[in-house]
Amino acid sequence: MENSNFSAILANRSSENRDHLDFYPTPPSATLALVEFLNREGILHKHDLIWEPACGTGDMSLVLKKTNEVVETDIN
Repeated sequence: MENSNFSAILANRSSENRDHLDFYPTPPSATLALVEFLNREGILHKHDLIWEPACGTGDMSLVLKKTNEVVETDIN
């Protein structure tokens, strides 16, 4: 399959039947992987202030709060 066809399929599939306020909680393992990467690259440090602009029920924030200060906001 050509790369452009694959991208078009993914783009169409991801927008099917989606509500503009849809909810997709982030698994703790994904947040931990992100934090480890950002730490390794020197982008994130302990006690940095992090803004979580789409916090939902706070799944990511719970992990981030273990080492950082977190400001949580959401559209609702």
